[in-house]
Amino acid sequence: MSGESKENAQAAAAAVAAKTKGNASYKAKNYEEAITFYTEAIDLAPASDVAALCLCNRAICFGVLKNWTASAEDAAKCVEIKPDWVKGYQRLGIALRKQGKHFESVKALEDGVAKNPGSADLQKSLDDAKVRLTKSLAGGMGAS
Repeated sequence: MSGESKENAQAAAAAVAAKTKGNASYKAKNYEEAITFYTEAIDLAPASDVAALCLCNRAICFGVLKNWTASAEDAAKCVEIKPDWVKGYQRLGIALRKQGKHFESVKALEDGVAKNPGSADLQKSLDDAKVRLTKSLAGGMGAS
């Protein structure tokens, strides 16, 4: 194994270890600590499946903490890395909706359905987002 591939393997293993710690912190409802571990994992292997998963998980943590801007940013990065990841699009749709960005939420979910046409869950999220958009345009709903 070359020096570079050995370093990559070590970084990947360290990223998985950090993700595991992040998951444990999340389960313990220690969201700030989970964010720290997920960030460490992302930094160690930034374009990997581990990073995509950690971005998705960190988006959830930011959402629990009501930081919808950071949640949307992480979800968007997640789907850049892994465009077939349904949960990434769902997190993005929620984070945008929570910011009152109903049009953007629908667009993100439409993108997700286009890349994952067989996902009933994603289609349901899109249908729900469209209903919320219509209600927001009619003045019947705030940024919830």
